[in-house]
Amino acid sequence: MKLMLDCRALVRLLSQSQDDMPPLAIRVSMRLHLITCRSCRNVDEQMRFVRTAMQAPEVTAPACVCPAKPSQ
Repeated sequence: MKLMLDCRALVRLLSQSQDDMPPLAIRVSMRLHLITCRSCRNVDEQMRFVRTAMQAPEVTAPACVCPAKPSQ
């Protein structure tokens, strides 16, 4: 295993790590790459945001409280 991952490999591992925790050596390589690569940090933040948003409870729209129309 290479110590430094390329961006393509890191993004693939970020996606996989959403479901399963990778081994320690891979997590260290991922962290090293994220420290040095702003683009991949952005991808990581976006993936975390989407995952959090998908896990948030559903928000229902309030019932419409429209004024009654005057009868003609």
